Amino acid sequence: MPYDFTTFIDRRGTYSTQWDFVQDRFGKANLLPFTISDMDFAIAPEIQQALEKHVTHGIFGYSRWNHADFKEAIALWFSKRFTTTIDPNTIAYSPSIIYSCAQFIDLYTQEGDGVVVQTPCYDAFIPLIEGRNRHLIANPLRFDGTTYHLDLIDLAEKLPRAKAILLCNPHNPTGIIFSPEELSQIVALARQHDVAIISDEAHMDLVFSPHQHTPICAVWGDYPKVVLATSTAKGFNLASLGGSYLLSNDPTIKERFNQQLKRDGLSSPPILAILATISAYHQAEAWLEALLTQLERNRALLNDFFTQHLPQLQLHPSVATYFAWIDISSLHLSSAEVQQRLINHGLAIMKGETYRQESPLFLRMNIACPPSKIHQSLIQMHQAFG
Repeated sequence: MPYDFTTFIDRRGTYSTQWDFVQDRFGKANLLPFTISDMDFAIAPEIQQALEKHVTHGIFGYSRWNHADFKEAIALWFSKRFTTTIDPNTIAYSPSIIYSCAQFIDLYTQEGDGVVVQTPCYDAFIPLIEGRNRHLIANPLRFDGTTYHLDLIDLAEKLPRAKAILLCNPHNPTGIIFSPEELSQIVALARQHDVAIISDEAHMDLVFSPHQHTPICAVWGDYPKVVLATSTAKGFNLASLGGSYLLSNDPTIKERFNQQLKRDGLSSPPILAILATISAYHQAEAWLEALLTQLERNRALLNDFFTQHLPQLQLHPSVATYFAWIDISSLHLSSAEVQQRLINHGLAIMKGETYRQESPLFLRMNIACPPSKIHQSLIQMHQAFG
């Protein structure tokens, strides 16, 4: 089935966070946005058909997730996509990845404890940790002028002061992935210091060939204090349906999580989220492959333009996610000046400081959109900095 990633779909007037509420973050309405992590692409038609079938059915009563159709679809996906065998009994439903991360921080740590995060980091991690009166311990990724690398020496030095690691793999915002060897070393260090690992793998489906994502469950062995939290929200553009899932090989901690879910009144999943996950994993792999091809084309479009017309902007060589991580330090402007120029020329692009990246200066640009939108942004960027 052919898939269309070039037609522009107008999202204005749909209560879209990215399009309709851009003024909330940038102080000005009607900017061309490349911000929040969702896509300007329609979902896979196979998923849409599954949702339409249920909408036509017309009943939206309470639903459940703990059944073979849901769990076996997840197990099949991990086997097919990541060559990783998982036990369906390790699976649990969660309303969102962030909810999972928050609850497991509560379960594994106490107020005042340290939580290690690789910085720059997904901005939602910051209030998640600090808002729970935990201490965020930065394990900065090493930047060699071209790309980022995990600093295991620094991690080993900081783990004695921590009770948990909040991992993001593939990494948002840099777009790197951690190798099986790196993940194994993280697990070994966590075991040595009795530290829990909470791995947010939201972008696991957005990895470009020939690179391969390794889920943390592939290397956790018999260490029980590891949780993998993920969903179809990013890879298949289903965020507003809600719903996610997690993997844990510790039945006791998983049961404590399920009990907390019930206490919070969140244990009944949205049926459309369950159906969309099942459909995505059984029917939409071809759509995902086509999406990844389009994202690579969008990256090449951006990189070629920068090389020819805006050499002051350097595109970081990401291997995952739909973010362009753009080094703007050669502009010799402050971050505030860069932001103001972008806004003055009608663009909304996230500044690197949002993710605790202070030096060198970066922008995070969401390029999950038709190429016509990328073209328009390049015209405006050239006007701002050319």
